Amino acid sequence: MAVLARRLITGFLAAMTAGLVAATPGPAVAPATPADRILVDKSERRMDLMAGGLVIRSYDAATGRAAASR
Repeated sequence: MAVLARRLITGFLAAMTAGLVAATPGPAVAPATPADRILVDKSERRMDLMAGGLVIRSYDAATGRAAASR
């Protein structure tokens, strides 16, 4: 399970740096504030960068293909 989580995070960060994840503005925090936490909400398909408990940036996240209905 830890290997899968590590691969998901690594792939997600690679996609983010490649510009494949669209940025949406977050609450007003100094842009130079470093993130101290990354929160991924798979059900909302969103990744938030946080600093001091505040969201400094929010990204839409793709989680893969939709499951086939049976």
